[in-house]
Amino acid sequence: MLMDELSKDGIHHVHSLKGVYVMIHSLLNSAFPKEPRDVFYRFAESYHDGFPAWILVEDGLIKGMTFVIPNSKGGTLECMAIDPELWGHGAGRALVDAVVNDFGGFLTLTTRVPEFYEKAGFNRITSFKDGSTAMYKCCV
Repeated sequence: MLMDELSKDGIHHVHSLKGVYVMIHSLLNSAFPKEPRDVFYRFAESYHDGFPAWILVEDGLIKGMTFVIPNSKGGTLECMAIDPELWGHGAGRALVDAVVNDFGGFLTLTTRVPEFYEKAGFNRITSFKDGSTAMYKCCV
């Protein structure tokens, strides 16, 4: 199923990341180069086939991805990653905008870059001692 999406550049809403874990592992390693280097393993523990996911494809490679862990009122945006070559060129914003446009309900997330998500219309809830910030947006 995903091979069709990988042949077309752009952002794709998918319901399975099965078969592309090697590309996702590579993307997460490049997008999160600092310790702890366990982002892929946290992704693998939290992602389940069937969760709504969005991938950014360029030249047949996954250059960005995120997914939502759904709940009864919406969901939690998880594992937002963009290839560092695309940082500052609007790829991250395009991916977040695609999620907001495709997903309905109350969307939450936790981030260390709240300014990025504020530009996409998310609101701060609280900050934590580890430097992260909880945020939300109604996507209805």
